[in-house]
Amino acid sequence: MDLSVKKNCGLIAFLALCAFFLLAPIASASTGVFSSSDGVDGPLEFELEGGVKVVFKEIKQIEADYKKLIAVVVTFVSPEDRIIKVSPDGCVAFDDRGNRFEVNFYNKVPAIWIGNERTTERMIIQDVPTDVTFAFLNREVPLAKSFARIDLNLMGTMVTLRNAPSTK
Repeated sequence: MDLSVKKNCGLIAFLALCAFFLLAPIASASTGVFSSSDGVDGPLEFELEGGVKVVFKEIKQIEADYKKLIAVVVTFVSPEDRIIKVSPDGCVAFDDRGNRFEVNFYNKVPAIWIGNERTTERMIIQDVPTDVTFAFLNREVPLAKSFARIDLNLMGTMVTLRNAPSTK
């Protein structure tokens, strides 16, 4: 085999390998499943349509609607002023002890806050980090160390967080 043919084959193989490593993360991100190994690999981050970035912030216990709730907080940052919509539809959380939790409702209104407003739709401002809190009814179950799976409905996209740590 000619030396130039060997060089070209090697170059093509190298480029194919580089393309694989560059495109593999993009393909996995499109599945909507974001994970942190044992809750210690750093933030769970993802991007939604329109360049809206969402970062998992924390899971903590709060009191609202005269109940103890589990708050799952994510932070939205948008490259432009825009209306964001979230929904309780399909939202569910499973802790590391096998317990299942659903978004709490009070007077038929879901316990979801965008910033300081209890709503599922609101404008956020360009480059201003805005917390969105989903409050799950916990029925007096102590807050688990981590949550094996959390499904959130963010801007019409179901996003699954895996192995999300809680803060005590």
